Amino acid sequence: MRRTALKLARRIGFAWLLLVLAPRAFAANPCDSGLAVDDLDPLQGAAAFELCDVSTQGSPGVVSATYGASDFAVDFTQLSNSAIGVGLLADFGPNVTPLRGARMLALSSGTARTPSQPGYASPEGFNKGYSSGFPAGLPIESPACPAVTTAAPHDAAALRLVLQVPATANSFSFGFKFYTADFPNFLCSPFNDLFFAVLDPAPATGPNLVFDPSGNALTVNSATAISVCDPQAAPNGYVCGDGSADLQGTGFDSPTIHGATSWLHTIVPVTPSSSVTLTFGILDAGDSALDSTVLLDDFRWSARVVASPVTSAPEPSTTAVAAAAIAALAARRRVAQMR
Repeated sequence: MRRTALKLARRIGFAWLLLVLAPRAFAANPCDSGLAVDDLDPLQGAAAFELCDVSTQGSPGVVSATYGASDFAVDFTQLSNSAIGVGLLADFGPNVTPLRGARMLALSSGTARTPSQPGYASPEGFNKGYSSGFPAGLPIESPACPAVTTAAPHDAAALRLVLQVPATANSFSFGFKFYTADFPNFLCSPFNDLFFAVLDPAPATGPNLVFDPSGNALTVNSATAISVCDPQAAPNGYVCGDGSADLQGTGFDSPTIHGATSWLHTIVPVTPSSSVTLTFGILDAGDSALDSTVLLDDFRWSARVVASPVTSAPEPSTTAVAAAAIAALAARRRVAQMR
């Protein structure tokens, strides 16, 4: 009996160690200290959300990084006012700070700044003056708005990354937070601003990597996407479960109170040692007014195996995950003893 208990303790202890360390195994140390808000080096943009390592001679990391519009048809530096759509931010208003490290990457169809920063313009409408095409596989229309077709992209800002996947990574994850001035007045309209994250080669479910709580592509027209809002300013019956504090000081709070998602988390399957192209972007749909912004942070490689991309609230703490695994191991042991 004592020998059996010792074996179980060792198994549980080993499982605990694995579960504590596994989420951290591919989490690069934050490398975004000292970055300037207006740094336009795309490698620094990747570093702002913890993609720290540059690939050399086939090593894991960033092979190349490029800023562009949503279709990358024109050099980003040739697009009017494009630079202000990128920001390496230490905060977004007084209540939103990075998930990890000192900075987070902001991409905006307006200005990737807060009202206290140089270059800021209200998201009520900053016209950069350019248009572009959609990324391959997009848009994906919302089932909540069955008769609506998303209008053409304007004022887009995007970051395209070619990545060399570590030999021991089966997935990667990232955090994001989407703000839009199209909420609440343009729900279920062609002015369907969207944040996009797409992968090539695409997962079996398609290139889109970000979803609303109903499992549909995340856009302004996602009926369940916006949870940061003011119930008094939202449409009747719309639940603002996360309140409006995260809008304060961002520009999305005045003169009209708009909306945002909470911090969300997407995990994506990849093939170890492969090369993939990951693109993040934001765009105005149909016009150059009422802008949208996305914050990106906390990129991680992981050994975790997943079947398809999943977007959810941030993951439970490592301790909670490990405790659940230990409970499951103990339960399996009890079942084995009863046989």
